[in-house]
Amino acid sequence: MDQVDRVAGRVSLAALTGLVGGAAMATYKGHPLPKTCIATAASFALVGTACFGFERLSNVAIRQLTMAPSSQEDPNTEQVFYASHALGGMIGGGITGALFQHRPIPGMMLCTPLMIGVAYAELCLEKERKERLRQRLLTTNNEKSNDDTSDSEDNIESKA
Repeated sequence: MDQVDRVAGRVSLAALTGLVGGAAMATYKGHPLPKTCIATAASFALVGTACFGFERLSNVAIRQLTMAPSSQEDPNTEQVFYASHALGGMIGGGITGALFQHRPIPGMMLCTPLMIGVAYAELCLEKERKERLRQRLLTTNNEKSNDDTSDSEDNIESKA
């Protein structure tokens, strides 16, 4: 279920991006705003579903194929992450390219670098989140140890 939630969040973000892009395009070109926004959002959601859906499938497949049967360790997660995003961009881009233009190669050429860029952004955000969490834990531990030290100093002074 976690995989579905991950895809749903990214597809929703893609649809929202399409909605904003459709509004900008409709305003710039003078097209009807609601029709253009909805059509663009639907196209972005379709491309997002294809790319991120196949990214999740390829991530699971790569992890299953590269993990040794006797070990419980994950393979290099960053390489798997980039590989699954690239594969998802190729397969999803090929499908959407075939659907929209009847040419899968241009769809693959467009979506693969975009998906690799998404992978890079996700890894950067994850590293930043882990660093903030580590800093928060260090700050909490330092405050707790300072409180313990001051309590023990108060106990020593009260005994004297």
